[in-house]
Amino acid sequence: IIPVYNVEKYLKKCLDSVVKQSYQNYEAIIVCDKSSDDSEVIVDEYVKKYKNFSKIYEEHTGLSKARNIGVEASNGDYILFLDSDDYFKPNLLDVLSYTLDDTPDLVRFQIQQVKDKEIIRHNEQGFDTIDGISAFNKIFKYHYIENAWSYCYNARFYKKNKFKFMEGCIAEDYGLIPLVIAKAKKVKSLNYIGYNYVQRKNSLMTNPEYSKKIKKMDDMLVQSAFLKSKLKDIPNNELYNMSSGLIT
Repeated sequence: IIPVYNVEKYLKKCLDSVVKQSYQNYEAIIVCDKSSDDSEVIVDEYVKKYKNFSKIYEEHTGLSKARNIGVEASNGDYILFLDSDDYFKPNLLDVLSYTLDDTPDLVRFQIQQVKDKEIIRHNEQGFDTIDGISAFNKIFKYHYIENAWSYCYNARFYKKNKFKFMEGCIAEDYGLIPLVIAKAKKVKSLNYIGYNYVQRKNSLMTNPEYSKKIKKMDDMLVQSAFLKSKLKDIPNNELYNMSSGLIT
């Protein structure tokens, strides 16, 4: 699922990283907001050329709504999110396909940050299949905010739980991914870097504008309250106790 909005400079590299996957049994759902650049023109070229690419057009979506729309339209057994300024490693889908024999709810993989010509690798320790609470405790050592695009999601598990990103928010991953992990029965993590996270100037997460920073903080408070209310309903959940000290 690839949300697209004003990313013409990065979009072809992103879409090519999907086209060039060694594993080809996939659908690529591109959710287009109204762009002021040629992003949609590029999307139309790929949709016309590749039969497993499709486009959904809806104005004023924002990233969260675009992801939610893509999930609803998806038909695959597993779901991946790809931001349109980032790109996959060419064998990501192939590597993932070999990890799905025990039908995990989540498969986590590693990322690397790409900033200008600098590459920052995140080589974190993977783990075999465990339950969601145990997985969260391991992942928490590295991050409290987990990115949606560093996971492969079992579509049945995801849709059964009616997971949705909170729309209109910045840092929307924060309000959902911890809950997804906590509710999972089977989680595994790979010692494999499969995703290139491009850090560009003035992206949604790096925009230096003061009002954007204030909104991000406000949105995280709203999402914190949501997370806390949901985590307390999960039986034997250590995360709720952790969240009591971290989420106010």
